[in-house]
Amino acid sequence: MARKRRVLVTGVARWWGALVVQRLVEDPDVAEVIAIDIREPRYDLGRADYLKLDIRH
Repeated sequence: MARKRRVLVTGVARWWGALVVQRLVEDPDVAEVIAIDIREPRYDLGRADYLKLDIRH
């Protein structure tokens, strides 16, 4: 049996990033989704863990 994936998504405050997160949390092969952005998300991220984080530095 294959291991479930842990996925990190950046840029989740906007529509496109939030859509990616929403699709990933519905995927049965994904165990955990970590969503990061410097802004608060405008959209529901489901069961994803959100971190307010700036990775530019």
